[in-house]
Amino acid sequence: MTPTLPLLGGEVPVFPRGRNPRPLGWGVIATSVVVGLIAAVSDELSRRVLFGALAVMLMVIGIALLITFQGVVSRALTIDDRPGALRFVPLRVGSVPMLFIAVSLLLPAGAQLFIDLNGLPAPWGPRLTRSGPYILGVIGIATLVVRIVRRRVPAGLTLSPRGVTGIRGCGALDWPWDELAQVSVVAAPAARLSLLRAGGAPLITAPSLSLGSDPNLVAALVEFYRQHPEHRDALEVGGVEAVRRAEQVLHS
Repeated sequence: MTPTLPLLGGEVPVFPRGRNPRPLGWGVIATSVVVGLIAAVSDELSRRVLFGALAVMLMVIGIALLITFQGVVSRALTIDDRPGALRFVPLRVGSVPMLFIAVSLLLPAGAQLFIDLNGLPAPWGPRLTRSGPYILGVIGIATLVVRIVRRRVPAGLTLSPRGVTGIRGCGALDWPWDELAQVSVVAAPAARLSLLRAGGAPLITAPSLSLGSDPNLVAALVEFYRQHPEHRDALEVGGVEAVRRAEQVLHS
């Protein structure tokens, strides 16, 4: 839905500098094609194996970036309208690609392991060859572990009469309303919802991908229900009613 709500301190673009970075995804795909050609024309088995793995990794990353950018929502909300709370739910198109990116990072490490176990010559300088792919593999494993551990946290952000809960990839919170000290939108470099707990820590920031919604609109709604406990009964009814109540009060 696309409500009209007064924003907190003006609108912050959901994309860096207000531009969709899709060219970045296409650039990574083009690079993968070049690396793949290098693998195809090489006479050395080790170079074909390693560069082939790098080409596949870059292709997966490029496609995943293009899909991820489609999950960035501007000037709209994606909500679950079941009664009991106002739930901002992330789009699957914005979360699934990260799993593919993490798995693709394991490919160069597997290729390098194959080269080392078979005693094949290093495709280039031995230090870079042996450490770089393994570092990518460690990053991939760490990313997968973090995502698995955080699956216990409900995805997205939920506002209930009791407080605010949820947010997965960028942290987790379960705060009553009186512990939510500040709501804002920061540019880092694109718009991120910023929630500060009473006492100054922790600070949770969430981009559009984690919310499935424009952080500017989410911040306006969170701040409204933080400041107006007398209207939190609308949260029990469900998402659409909660958004409409905020619109009516803020425009009256």
